[in-house]
Amino acid sequence: MSWLASGVLILLVVVLVALWLAFASNAGSRFVLSQLEQLMDGQLVFEQVEGTQAGPLFLRGVRYENEYISGEFQQASLDWLPSVILFSDAQVHVKHLRLQGLRVVLMGADVEAPVAPQVTSSLPEPLSLPVSIRVDELELTPAGIFQKDPTASELVEVAHLDRIAASDLLWDKTGIVLPELELNTPEINLQANGDLNPKGNWPLRLDAAYTINMANMQLPEITARTRVSGSLAQLEVSQQIDAPYSLNAAASIADALATPRWEASVSVLGAQLNTLQPDLAGVSLDAEITAHG
Repeated sequence: MSWLASGVLILLVVVLVALWLAFASNAGSRFVLSQLEQLMDGQLVFEQVEGTQAGPLFLRGVRYENEYISGEFQQASLDWLPSVILFSDAQVHVKHLRLQGLRVVLMGADVEAPVAPQVTSSLPEPLSLPVSIRVDELELTPAGIFQKDPTASELVEVAHLDRIAASDLLWDKTGIVLPELELNTPEINLQANGDLNPKGNWPLRLDAAYTINMANMQLPEITARTRVSGSLAQLEVSQQIDAPYSLNAAASIADALATPRWEASVSVLGAQLNTLQPDLAGVSLDAEITAHG
């Protein structure tokens, strides 16, 4: 073997070992993330790193902050199959991604409102990825969004999320498929599924079933279903309330992103008004309303 061939072989071995140390070792993961911290000039911090970038990877105490927003989560775990990128038609396969204890604080700094771009088309540009993405399990528990008031010492909670979870999410050349989504807040429990093709007219479908707790308004719980279908050029929305009364609503929206035109109808059959006002016992409501604009 010539000295040139030997040199190339040694160089290849060194490169492979370096890649392995960076990608498949605990020390390599800590080194890469520490370089990311330096690149972000202290705005991003990882308190604890365990595992490897090849998976599974565990992060604790992750924080990010700038003058407008700060965010942190207590811990995150990621497990994926990096080999699939090379050997399975360029697919990023995430087995699970779990985030726990997300906290976002809006700083309340004065931000100049951006100038709205002039709408030249009723449809957005198509979206595509160089690789497909598959996520077997995605979970976030819990999460809170807060607003910082410069005149007060306490934070004001804007939104709270108990849990959001998705299963078998897929984004490939045919579009985005979401077979199962679950969202829980103190007031809303929702299950949904849908699909979207981010090309052409952006055809889409979303089916959701949910309950809304109205106890804070001293009203009964609402049970409802919603379907959104069609495309961004022509959206069809149907709404069904099953309890505490029966209500059907439907709307058709054309050119939703540019100059929307809509038609809607609402029908109520035999709604017992004592579910909303106890002293209206025996009074029912039948109504049908149509509108357009």
